[in-house]
Amino acid sequence: MLTERQSTLWTEEGWGFQDTYVNNRRAEGWTYDNDGNTTYAAQINYQYDSASRMIKTDRNEAYEMTIAHDGAGREAKRSQRKWDGEEEEWEAWETNYFVFSSVMGRTLTEVSQTGSTGRCRWFAAIAAETGLVNEK
Repeated sequence: MLTERQSTLWTEEGWGFQDTYVNNRRAEGWTYDNDGNTTYAAQINYQYDSASRMIKTDRNEAYEMTIAHDGAGREAKRSQRKWDGEEEEWEAWETNYFVFSSVMGRTLTEVSQTGSTGRCRWFAAIAAETGLVNEK
Protein backbone atom coordinates (compact mmCIF):
# COMPACT_ATOMS: atom_id res chain seq x y z
CA MET A 1 0.00 0.00 0.00
CA LEU A 2 1.33 3.41 -0.95
CA THR A 3 1.71 5.68 2.08
CA GLU A 4 4.08 8.42 0.91
CA ARG A 5 5.61 9.82 -2.26
CA GLN A 6 8.26 12.43 -2.95
CA SER A 7 8.96 13.78 -6.39
CA THR A 8 10.91 16.45 -8.20
CA LEU A 9 10.54 17.29 -11.85
CA TRP A 10 13.94 17.50 -13.48
CA THR A 11 12.66 19.88 -16.13
CA GLU A 12 11.57 22.60 -13.70
CA GLU A 13 13.85 24.38 -11.24
CA GLY A 14 12.71 24.25 -7.63
CA TRP A 15 9.45 22.45 -8.33
CA GLY A 16 8.81 19.40 -6.23
CA PHE A 17 6.11 17.89 -4.12
CA GLN A 18 5.54 15.46 -1.32
CA ASP A 19 2.26 13.70 -0.66
CA THR A 20 0.98 11.40 2.02
CA TYR A 21 -1.63 8.77 1.29
CA VAL A 22 -4.39 7.14 3.31
CA ASN A 23 -6.15 4.14 1.74
CA ASN A 24 -4.25 4.81 -1.51
CA ARG A 25 -5.63 8.35 -1.75
CA ARG A 26 -3.77 11.61 -1.25
CA ALA A 27 -4.56 12.78 2.26
CA GLU A 28 -4.32 16.55 1.86
CA GLY A 29 -5.79 18.95 -0.70
CA TRP A 30 -7.56 16.31 -2.79
CA THR A 31 -11.21 15.25 -2.63
CA TYR A 32 -12.86 12.13 -4.04
CA ASP A 33 -16.36 10.96 -4.84
CA ASN A 34 -17.84 7.67 -3.57
CA ASP A 35 -16.42 5.82 -6.59
CA GLY A 36 -12.87 6.96 -5.81
CA ASN A 37 -12.66 9.50 -8.64
CA THR A 38 -10.74 12.69 -7.91
CA THR A 39 -13.18 15.60 -7.72
CA TYR A 40 -10.72 18.32 -6.71
CA ALA A 41 -6.93 18.57 -6.90
CA ALA A 42 -4.44 21.40 -7.39
CA GLN A 43 -7.20 24.00 -7.88
CA ILE A 44 -8.86 21.89 -10.59
CA ASN A 45 -12.42 20.53 -10.33
CA TYR A 46 -13.32 17.24 -12.02
CA GLN A 47 -16.79 15.93 -12.93
CA TYR A 48 -17.79 12.42 -14.00
CA ASP A 49 -20.83 10.76 -15.52
CA SER A 50 -22.64 7.79 -13.97
CA ALA A 51 -20.13 5.40 -15.59
CA SER A 52 -17.20 7.21 -13.88
CA ARG A 53 -15.97 8.72 -17.16
CA MET A 54 -14.53 12.21 -16.86
CA ILE A 55 -16.86 14.71 -18.54
CA LYS A 56 -15.57 18.10 -17.34
CA THR A 57 -12.59 19.81 -15.74
CA ASP A 58 -12.33 23.45 -14.82
CA ARG A 59 -10.16 25.88 -12.96
CA ASN A 60 -11.71 29.13 -11.79
CA GLU A 61 -11.21 31.84 -14.41
CA ALA A 62 -8.39 29.95 -16.12
CA TYR A 63 -9.76 27.17 -18.31
CA GLU A 64 -12.65 24.79 -18.82
CA MET A 65 -12.77 21.48 -20.72
CA THR A 66 -15.67 19.17 -21.55
CA ILE A 67 -15.38 15.60 -22.81
CA ALA A 68 -18.08 13.62 -24.65
CA HIS A 69 -17.96 9.85 -25.08
CA ASP A 70 -19.42 7.54 -27.70
CA GLY A 71 -21.72 4.62 -26.90
CA ALA A 72 -18.76 2.35 -26.15
CA GLY A 73 -17.30 4.82 -23.63
CA ARG A 74 -14.45 6.07 -25.82
CA GLU A 75 -13.59 9.76 -25.94
CA ALA A 76 -15.34 11.16 -29.02
CA LYS A 77 -15.16 14.94 -28.52
CA ARG A 78 -13.11 17.32 -26.40
CA SER A 79 -13.86 21.05 -26.13
CA GLN A 80 -11.81 23.57 -24.21
CA ARG A 81 -11.64 27.29 -23.68
CA LYS A 82 -9.42 29.68 -21.74
CA TRP A 83 -10.14 32.79 -19.74
CA ASP A 84 -8.73 35.99 -21.23
CA GLY A 85 -7.77 38.09 -18.21
CA GLU A 86 -7.09 41.23 -20.24
CA GLU A 87 -10.46 41.19 -21.98
CA GLU A 88 -12.14 39.67 -18.91
CA GLU A 89 -14.07 37.14 -20.95
CA TRP A 90 -13.85 33.55 -22.11
CA GLU A 91 -12.11 32.86 -25.41
CA ALA A 92 -13.97 30.81 -28.04
CA TRP A 93 -14.35 27.07 -27.56
CA GLU A 94 -11.82 24.89 -29.39
CA THR A 95 -13.22 21.46 -30.22
CA ASN A 96 -11.50 18.26 -31.37
CA TYR A 97 -13.27 15.11 -32.52
CA PHE A 98 -11.72 11.64 -32.25
CA VAL A 99 -12.28 9.31 -35.20
CA PHE A 100 -12.39 5.67 -34.09
CA SER A 101 -12.12 2.70 -36.42
CA SER A 102 -14.07 -0.38 -35.36
CA VAL A 103 -12.08 -2.38 -37.93
CA MET A 104 -8.71 -1.30 -36.50
CA GLY A 105 -9.98 -1.16 -32.93
CA ARG A 106 -8.35 2.19 -32.19
CA THR A 107 -8.57 5.94 -32.60
CA LEU A 108 -7.15 6.86 -35.98
CA THR A 109 -7.05 10.65 -35.85
CA GLU A 110 -8.15 13.85 -34.17
CA VAL A 111 -10.06 16.37 -36.26
CA SER A 112 -10.54 20.00 -35.24
CA GLN A 113 -13.80 21.90 -35.61
CA THR A 114 -12.42 23.40 -38.83
CA GLY A 115 -11.69 19.97 -40.30
CA SER A 116 -7.91 20.00 -39.97
CA THR A 117 -6.34 16.87 -38.54
CA GLY A 118 -4.29 16.95 -35.38
CA ARG A 119 -2.64 13.75 -34.31
CA CYS A 120 -3.01 11.36 -37.20
CA ARG A 121 -2.56 7.76 -36.10
CA TRP A 122 -3.85 5.87 -39.11
CA PHE A 123 -0.46 5.31 -40.79
CA ALA A 124 0.87 3.69 -37.64
CA ALA A 125 -2.38 1.78 -37.13
CA ILE A 126 -2.33 0.32 -40.64
CA ALA A 127 1.37 -0.53 -40.38
CA ALA A 128 0.88 -2.25 -37.03
CA GLU A 129 -2.18 -4.20 -38.24
CA THR A 130 -0.46 -5.39 -41.41
CA GLY A 131 2.74 -6.32 -39.59
CA LEU A 132 4.83 -3.82 -41.52
CA VAL A 133 5.95 -2.17 -38.30
CA ASN A 134 6.16 -3.57 -34.80
CA GLU A 135 4.21 -1.24 -32.49
CA LYS A 136 5.84 -0.73 -29.11
